[in-house]
Amino acid sequence: MARPLGRVREMPEGPVMAALAHVHDSSFYGARMRFHGTRLVATDLDWSAGEGRGAGRRATCSFWRRGG
Repeated sequence: MARPLGRVREMPEGPVMAALAHVHDSSFYGARMRFHGTRLVATDLDWSAGEGRGAGRRATCSFWRRGG
């Protein structure tokens, strides 16, 4: 809800990094197949995952939005 209103919502670093790592490494969510060959990099935290030539660089809250 904060994003459509133009508000910035700080996300707690520890839980966000743990959640990103869990989703990226879990076969349940299909991330291995979906992001194969892509390195994901958070621009607002010290977090990255994956290997590859392509790179997805974005704020952590943007990783949660489906499709982009």
